[in-house]
Amino acid sequence: TKGKPSPWRGVSPRDKKLGAAGITTSNASHGTNCLFLKATSKKASPQWFSALMPVKPKTGYMVKFDVRSKIESGLHPIVWVYYLNKKKGRVSKDITAYRTGIRQPPKSEEWRTAEQKIHTPRGTAYVQLRIQLYRTIGSGWVDNVSVVPFERRDEVRVTWD
Repeated sequence: TKGKPSPWRGVSPRDKKLGAAGITTSNASHGTNCLFLKATSKKASPQWFSALMPVKPKTGYMVKFDVRSKIESGLHPIVWVYYLNKKKGRVSKDITAYRTGIRQPPKSEEWRTAEQKIHTPRGTAYVQLRIQLYRTIGSGWVDNVSVVPFERRDEVRVTWD
């Protein structure tokens, strides 16, 4: 709505011929809109960043989203979870401690659901999601993204619904 910031910020390549990050009204998994990424060059790397989401440190959360892609060369859209402190900086200088990659279902032009349990490290006050086409030529769509507290203690698998 007018005057309110979007919870997602798209970053497109400077050269618009190489790719784009946008919102599309077609092909949504549910509802009418979904995030869209397109790259015509492996140098493009279009991406989306979520708004900062407040979380508790040392707590389990479930990250879940729907994804589909039409890839000519390269990877499915990559989803990263970044752990940030109260000052909105990384909780560690170690890349393996300040971000987690979310496992993906196999590439498919059909919608598939991915979910993974994460544990926020000590000192985490916020998480931010980053979705990108990295070294990829093709298109990707992401919809129904959620990060919710995880209460159960059983193992989580990536599902391909």
